[in-house]
Amino acid sequence: MADATNKKYKIKYNEKSKQNLKYNYLNEREDFKELSAKGGRMGAKKKQEFRHAKDLLTDILSKDLTKEEVTKILGEDIPNRNTYNVMLTKMVQIANKGNVKAFESLRDTVGDKPIDKVQADVTNTITDKDRELLEILAKNIGK
Repeated sequence: MADATNKKYKIKYNEKSKQNLKYNYLNEREDFKELSAKGGRMGAKKKQEFRHAKDLLTDILSKDLTKEEVTKILGEDIPNRNTYNVMLTKMVQIANKGNVKAFESLRDTVGDKPIDKVQADVTNTITDKDRELLEILAKNIGK
């Protein structure tokens, strides 16, 4: 088995392993730069699409509804008739009827979501055998 060495990157690899590689970036720097640039452009495009979707949703939620639309959805009229307020008011109505998911969403929106606390007892977790092993490791590192 012949070992090959890439002197530029100081990497040793097996010839058979080299044949299994889909891309050999070690010898094709121009291709690597091109692919990196393409990935950067695609990432920027996705980020821009996400930002656009967020802006679009913000516009939709801030849209004012007519009195008739609000009355049809809620059964009553409210002073501030933007879509977001109508949705929240409808969730309150549904939560008042006993829907737990609507209640949880409202609670989380307000910021009263309970924090999951995990407590671990870490006292006496290191045994004498563990300490011996740590001492051996410390001696070997010190060499």
